[in-house]
Amino acid sequence: MTVDIVEAFKKDGYRISKEMTRPSGARGYIAKSKTVINTVTGKPKKAYYAEGSAHDMGFLIGSLAPGAVKRLVKNFPNNIIMSYLDPAIGPFFGKIIAALLYKFISDESQKIKPSLPKELLDEMQGVADGVQSVRPDSVVDFENILTINVGFDFLTALAVNPLSFFQEIEEHLKILDIPEEYKTGEKSLFRLPHICHAYSAFGDATTDRPDGGKNHFFGREFQFPPGDVFQDTAAFMVYVPNDKRISLVAVAAPGFVGSVTAMNKFGITMGVDTVPASDSDAANVGLNSLMLVRHSIHNAKSGIEAVEIVREAPRGAPWIYPFSDGTNDTAGTIEAGKATDKMDPWTYVDKDLIEKDLIPTPKYMKEHAPELPDRGMMVRWSDYKYPTEFIDRFNPGLFDNFGEKFISENFTDPTGFVFPSYDGTGGFGFYYFSPQREQYDDVVIATNLWLHPRMALCSMNSLVALLLKQFWTDIQWRYDSLNKGIVDNYGKIDFEKGWTILNIINPDVTGNYDYQKFYGNEKAKTQAGKNTYMIDGVVCFMDCKAMKIRALYGYYSDQPIELNLLNYLAD
Repeated sequence: MTVDIVEAFKKDGYRISKEMTRPSGARGYIAKSKTVINTVTGKPKKAYYAEGSAHDMGFLIGSLAPGAVKRLVKNFPNNIIMSYLDPAIGPFFGKIIAALLYKFISDESQKIKPSLPKELLDEMQGVADGVQSVRPDSVVDFENILTINVGFDFLTALAVNPLSFFQEIEEHLKILDIPEEYKTGEKSLFRLPHICHAYSAFGDATTDRPDGGKNHFFGREFQFPPGDVFQDTAAFMVYVPNDKRISLVAVAAPGFVGSVTAMNKFGITMGVDTVPASDSDAANVGLNSLMLVRHSIHNAKSGIEAVEIVREAPRGAPWIYPFSDGTNDTAGTIEAGKATDKMDPWTYVDKDLIEKDLIPTPKYMKEHAPELPDRGMMVRWSDYKYPTEFIDRFNPGLFDNFGEKFISENFTDPTGFVFPSYDGTGGFGFYYFSPQREQYDDVVIATNLWLHPRMALCSMNSLVALLLKQFWTDIQWRYDSLNKGIVDNYGKIDFEKGWTILNIINPDVTGNYDYQKFYGNEKAKTQAGKNTYMIDGVVCFMDCKAMKIRALYGYYSDQPIELNLLNYLAD
């Protein structure tokens, strides 16, 4: 049965603005919201629909939105790379290093094509072909589409292990005379300019559905620098492939083949959070983050299958993958470093911590947390129970080593906060074992910390600490804040309440997060009494039973936009 896509968009409050049909019969549409606009540009928010083969879907997006793809290719790379560099390096060195980085990533991107799913490569080629079909003189080609789509992973892998990049550009460094502390690792050239949070709530944590069952929600905020592009071009993307892959809705932008978050017709959802951990391999970066989210949700009919897809992926960059399974009412978070059968986290720990006996030995770890990583990753399912002896045994010494007072109640209080604020007070990097806050087996929370004790060791070094210095306490504060919001509303979480819980840094919702201070948004201003802070990334909330998604991107003065996936799919 062919679905009337025009009618589907109409039900969701959109009107078709552009459409195309390929010779194969595959259809593509751009739809504009009738009610939700970007309050800075004044333009309606958009959604895209593409069906057919992987190449067809890419071609349709590229030909329908050539300007948005060109803007991504032209402006995004330099802007995003600059946001990953330490501002202290200065604009002169910064621009030169950014150019070297882009060339390095572009060259390396071509080498990893064998690691990427054929369908995603075909779609990238389709995007380039689609743009060229309507704008033959465009700068858009397959190579720069590929580079943009894998760039996040190269930048992340290099940021947490920058010495490999310096080895690659050693000759240039001699000419540039970059300060020695950057070359030796005493000071980090990079920073991780984005942090995230996510949660799943289902079963008794939620309210009843009209059919008598319980709800299942998945919320996540993926924060990353929009590169002066994403805030204006982000959109819902409905993909309906004609191969064996599963139809889904994602949040992305034309030109991005990967997905910030995605949900398929079985209610399987996944997002990705950055993590400050040294377990990376920039020489073999492989398949990770946005593209791995898209690949997983196209192929998973359950949470178990999603975990297996991530496990098998040739990963080279450290990330966290929170996920939910609305069909089977399960959820979890995947703590994934580089894919390897021989992970040794002690190689990443500052040596003085080992010498002072401040961290667990391999023997202690085996006795108290015997579970081993599987191909460099560990899963925290909703019924995971954290071995609290790591907190009691090691955190007092670690806090004392860095001149901070360890307060046991901050870790044991069910709704406690490890640090008093998100503003850095009391922070000292990631040299501690974070408590598991979830008290219920129908709740999972994730921010940017690996909680498994073995995985947590990968963050206990000075280079990693420098990457997120301004967010040392913010990451833990988000985890603790989400937990308190969920505990305070346990059993009463419906769609609107769940959305509010998720928006812990929205200045219009909480009023207590200094967004300007932490993100330095020069475009922030007041318009008609509203906060027009640019959103660094996107906030998404999904009903994994009804397949409904809500997203807020662009500016905080914008209204959220929604879409119901099932409207676009045949029964």
